[in-house]
Amino acid sequence: MARLYNDDFDIEIEVAPEESVNLKNEVTEKPVEDKTEIADHINHQPVEINHTFVIAGDEAEDQRDRLEEASQHDEVFNYMDVKDYRLYENMVILSINFDTDAQISNGYQGSISLKQVQVAEQETIFVNLGTDPSTGNEVQQNATETEERSNKTENIDEESTDQSILTSMISPFGGDE
Repeated sequence: MARLYNDDFDIEIEVAPEESVNLKNEVTEKPVEDKTEIADHINHQPVEINHTFVIAGDEAEDQRDRLEEASQHDEVFNYMDVKDYRLYENMVILSINFDTDAQISNGYQGSISLKQVQVAEQETIFVNLGTDPSTGNEVQQNATETEERSNKTENIDEESTDQSILTSMISPFGGDE
């Protein structure tokens, strides 16, 4: 027996003969001078769970409908293997397959694939900038937003710019201004 649940769903699934939990790591390797490779990182891959199930009896249609609805749900689930009581959080349904079989006349046999996802959390950090040491004024002045600056450039007379560049180049050599 396995349980797939979150705030909106709670589904118990009868696990028939197989359940596999896949834990994988990826090792990155880099070649070095003597043509050997060294491993420099281990990346833990998400847990993947695959199992077959049987749903039968009076509630088989209802259970199938609930599994189909759960597969279209845009939120993560918790998955608990009731045999070992292992809890896997943040699982999404990758696929569900339903098979009808003459041996199961009043239900379905199928398989479900789950994958664990990492969920990022947004965090806002406020920084107190204090006072400007040169002016003694408070930098933030209780402002909650930064002023938007424009990218406009000032109109500068090209002739005076050229003269100031030449002056700065000649001055170190004792030239006249």
